[in-house]
Amino acid sequence: MKRKYLLTIMTLSMLCACCEQEYWPEEEHGTTLSVSKVGFSRQSEEGTSKSYFDTGDEVGLYAYIPQGINFHKLTCFDTGWTLEYPIPLSEEWTDIYACYPYDRQNDTPTSFEIEHHSQTDYLYSNMHRVNSTNPVLSLTMIHALALIEFEFEWMDIPQGANLDFISIEGWSLSSRAKLNLLTGEMECLKGWNEPAIIYGWQLNNSYLYEGAKVSLMVVPLDKLEYDGNILFNFYMDGLKGHWPVPAGTTWESGKKYTYKVRIQGRKLEIWDVWIDEWIDAGSKKITLPYY
Repeated sequence: MKRKYLLTIMTLSMLCACCEQEYWPEEEHGTTLSVSKVGFSRQSEEGTSKSYFDTGDEVGLYAYIPQGINFHKLTCFDTGWTLEYPIPLSEEWTDIYACYPYDRQNDTPTSFEIEHHSQTDYLYSNMHRVNSTNPVLSLTMIHALALIEFEFEWMDIPQGANLDFISIEGWSLSSRAKLNLLTGEMECLKGWNEPAIIYGWQLNNSYLYEGAKVSLMVVPLDKLEYDGNILFNFYMDGLKGHWPVPAGTTWESGKKYTYKVRIQGRKLEIWDVWIDEWIDAGSKKITLPYY
């Protein structure tokens, strides 16, 4: 399966030519920006994130020039990254924001739309500035969604089961939101409450052995008002388990929440949760209520 989990930190180095020959092409309107390298600064320890872009992957660039806002497509080819149209640079600063994946209809930086039904790993950047004197652009991409990870612990022998699916759902879980890239503010869209689902057949290995981990992405949650307004649902080898997410739970964009799932016989419980930055670094433990 082609997974859309990407690393949190990526560097898109906008350079002026190829590695063997460095120069900036000059046109009548001045210096133009071209792309020669896209690199990742961190590898995933768990193998759930891509460590490379596939041929055909597209990144969107919002360029604020004196004449207005231009939206550009940056495409990954076997030979490197190519802009659909050149970005002219002058002595005036050009503010640039980036988003992934590129969508021609999603061309307004103040309302970049994200969702979790497709399990696409939406990324965006803060503002970066370039001009003809400082034409090299290095972008740090940020996860727009929150990552919910389940780590399984079995108390019986034999240990393990084949996963049918895991879902996260509830009327308090928004499945669509609009992100303002200029301010970082996010607005959940009313009336969109589709579940986040991962099926066993979508995984490289659907067998949940001791220590196995399964991850889903969700639209960030500000603060859950009541216990059970969102549910974790587990279906595996005839076992059905449901866990009510406690009131006060928040899921922030760009963070990973690891829930420890313990299974004994027909009983399933979640007994621990850790919060991490979605870059495999830093963690914080929170206390769960007893059910």
